[in-house]
Amino acid sequence: MPRESLCKNLLRQLDEASLEVATARLENARREIDSSDSSDSTATYGDSDSSQSVLFVTPPSPISPISPISMDSNSSVSDDTDSTVERDRQCGWLLNAIEALKDKVECARVLEKPAVPLMRSSQLGLLDHFADHRPHLFLRRLRVWPEVFDRILDQISSHPIFHSSSENRQLPVAIQLATFLFRAGHYGNAASPEDVAQWAGVSVGSVINFTNWVMVAILDEHDTFVNIPPHDSEDMERARTFTESRTCPAWRNGVFAADSSSILLFEKPQIFGESFYDRKSRYSLNCQLVIMLHNLLVVDYGLGHPGSVHDAWAFQGTRIASRPGDLIPEDHWTWADSAYPTEEWCAVPFKKPKGGRLSRDQNLYNKYLSKVCIRVEHAFAALKGRFQSLRELRLKIRNERDVKVAVYWVMCCIILHNMVIRFEEEMVGIVEPSSRWAMEEGSGQQDGDMVVMGCSNIWGANVPSVNGPKRSPYKVEGA
Repeated sequence: MPRESLCKNLLRQLDEASLEVATARLENARREIDSSDSSDSTATYGDSDSSQSVLFVTPPSPISPISPISMDSNSSVSDDTDSTVERDRQCGWLLNAIEALKDKVECARVLEKPAVPLMRSSQLGLLDHFADHRPHLFLRRLRVWPEVFDRILDQISSHPIFHSSSENRQLPVAIQLATFLFRAGHYGNAASPEDVAQWAGVSVGSVINFTNWVMVAILDEHDTFVNIPPHDSEDMERARTFTESRTCPAWRNGVFAADSSSILLFEKPQIFGESFYDRKSRYSLNCQLVIMLHNLLVVDYGLGHPGSVHDAWAFQGTRIASRPGDLIPEDHWTWADSAYPTEEWCAVPFKKPKGGRLSRDQNLYNKYLSKVCIRVEHAFAALKGRFQSLRELRLKIRNERDVKVAVYWVMCCIILHNMVIRFEEEMVGIVEPSSRWAMEEGSGQQDGDMVVMGCSNIWGANVPSVNGPKRSPYKVEGA
């Protein structure tokens, strides 16, 4: 069960105290009415029995102490009236004080200020040294090369979110971007705001603000970096050449590949939690990617579905699935696995018939189709290898807004993934592609003489075999 925050706990106690005071005030007023009725009755029947005196005893109130008891009837009535008015005045003062305290608690940013402030030592200054003398250490910290970091910084620096008219000026955009990249690029507790605040030498609130502001700026770059290239573009031609080199000339127009992966959640969501429970007994979000085969660039995606949703249904949330005729060039198609629908624009492998077997040609078709479909797995490896927060999102999901925040987090990582690929392609010879380890998966040795079936013909082709996995450059020694 989640722990109640200190602010909510204080507000709850103040509400309880306010209720108790209001109840006491009401009870005091009721006793005043009863006392007035009793005094009127005594005045009416006092002459008939002058020797009888009435004793008024006021019950103790939770606000004031017990007052001395007087045997004189007139003085007791007067004192009781005065004490009742005084108690009512004290109750009103307490209620006003409680309301003022509630306002102060709600507006306070720090409820408990420690006697000794928390020591912080920023490591942001090391990034300049790493950029000049140890670029590989810069890459490990922020998951991008220094030159790529500068290009991303130039791309988002002019966003209005970083330019406000407030008297409290923001820290430089470079610090905000570095803080977000460090948080998105680390896994587990290392991505928590507290740990990132210690690394950056800022407050936890600043880390959260930096994250929100940078995410807003990156999301505004979505259409610039996540799109399907034109039919006659250089990207399309490179993708066709790549597909032909892996399969055969008849398959060269299969330039896209689609598949899904789970974005794990570190705890069960508090809203529709069971729907996020996937077939592997984990709580997760479904992430659909459609990529270009030659450079692992993401051209379309589907996010927002819980982990229990089938891939075929989640795929309908992508733009390509909803408008294939408008987005996929004529005579081109997407490769996918058997979980996806068989369409003119979506090629999937043959399924083994129940109680039967696939033919030799069908097995060969499936084998070489898998050599291009595997590129989506390489794209997920590059995406999660760079932004390791996607291995398990450390975000609490308590309502619909938190689900959107989780989706926006993944979207930002996808946009940054495409940014890095584009900027590294523009700086060929200046920086080494940081995702080369993923792009080169499957290249290397040749299979020898193989037969590939495409369309209605069979061609002889030398198709490279899939090698063992290569080591990610983001892996820290001893981690």
